Amino acid sequence: MFLAMVNGGGLIQAAQTPLFDLPGDILGKEMGGTGAGIMDGWLYVGASFAGAFLGSILDNYGLTQGLIVVAIVSVVSGLLTILIQR
Repeated sequence: MFLAMVNGGGLIQAAQTPLFDLPGDILGKEMGGTGAGIMDGWLYVGASFAGAFLGSILDNYGLTQGLIVVAIVSVVSGLLTILIQR
């Protein structure tokens, strides 16, 4: 069980990795670090609400629907990252 939780956490973090390239690409060398800090702060705020949001989905609808929501959010964030980088 522990190994499954560690792998799940790593996969969730890996889904967010492309987002950390965006501030440097969009803002350049001068403001890239500031942009990364601001974005990282907002990611922590989002992560604090994600537990309650996903927990309520799991309680009300079950594990399968919770995993579907996580998969959809990951795909949408990846597509948005690709669009923003262009």
